[in-house]
Amino acid sequence: MEKPWKEKSWNEKKKAFKIGTFIFLFFVVFTFFQTPEYEKEDLIYKTIVLNENPEFKKNCGGEGGCHYWLELNPETTDLKVFAIDYKYLKHQQFKRNIKIGDKLKIGVIDEIILTLNKDGKEYLQFEKAQFHKQRNRLFSRYLFSTGFVLCIIPLFFNKQPKIKSDGIENEIEFGWILGIGLVVCFLILISTIGLNFISGGEFAE
Repeated sequence: MEKPWKEKSWNEKKKAFKIGTFIFLFFVVFTFFQTPEYEKEDLIYKTIVLNENPEFKKNCGGEGGCHYWLELNPETTDLKVFAIDYKYLKHQQFKRNIKIGDKLKIGVIDEIILTLNKDGKEYLQFEKAQFHKQRNRLFSRYLFSTGFVLCIIPLFFNKQPKIKSDGIENEIEFGWILGIGLVVCFLILISTIGLNFISGGEFAE
């Protein structure tokens, strides 16, 4: 049975912080690869004809909530709009104006559609999607970096440090500091970067 945190030795607590350090470091590194941004010059442009009706799909399995995406010519290609880019699809206009037989000009990276144009009208808000990805990464990077720093600090102490107040010595509880630090960082990021950039939520069907 796992011992309560207060009953653990300093070495046991340091071991937990060491694990936390590696976990937060992993996520910090991951932020450099998640939701990559692109310039329009990075895209490969092609023209396709819709031989099938576009399909809006949804998957609500697992703990990550529902995921929505759009597939073009799903029986013959892997072309899709998904994740944050899907959030910036002009859904109603797309459903109203685009149908089987239409000719579309698309900009893609590895079969992922990032621009979608019909008759000169753009249905994907490319710049807004790339800005969202940038802010999403910054939010995650600052939050995980805070956790990394607050986990690595206790590892520099051979004994649990204490603070003296009114003649009474109290152990510095780095677990509380970690929790409070993450909450404060989260609130600061919400007020500066914005809550709506945490994920690609608010997907429309």
